[in-house]
Amino acid sequence: MQLEWLDSPSFVDLAKLPAIESPRGSLALPIDDVEIALVRNLHTVTVTPGAVRGNHRHPARTETVCVLAGEFVATFESADRSERFAINVEDGSRFRFVIRPGVAHAFRNVGPSLGMLLCFADRPFDPADIVTALMDTDATGSAPPTLGPAQDDRGPHESPVRHG
Repeated sequence: MQLEWLDSPSFVDLAKLPAIESPRGSLALPIDDVEIALVRNLHTVTVTPGAVRGNHRHPARTETVCVLAGEFVATFESADRSERFAINVEDGSRFRFVIRPGVAHAFRNVGPSLGMLLCFADRPFDPADIVTALMDTDATGSAPPTLGPAQDDRGPHESPVRHG
């Protein structure tokens, strides 16, 4: 199963995760067999309703964040701080964001239940590679587009840039 790459700003790649659905639940595939060999850090993050996780940048590493559960507003700011991108991720949808070095990122749980993120990076964890961004995740201008479990409003990404 392949990732479905979607249109997004140049500083963050966005893909819909392939999944196998059944009456018992689902199986999501956040990373392929080739990319997994490049992973140097893997962690999960839970986000309580109303909380924001992230709100920082990594000067040296590329981080991939997969939304596995919960309803989020995901906000990103380019490394040069000239552009901002925000998007609503509906509960039940599964998306992957590839965040380049220096790009600020924050995930606000806007839903009523606990959210879950799966994160992996191309470098080992290093506390010195975390710089607080303090983005206002409520002030993104107009309402961000919404990504849902059955649809997206963005269109296929013509030339995906995959981290590695």
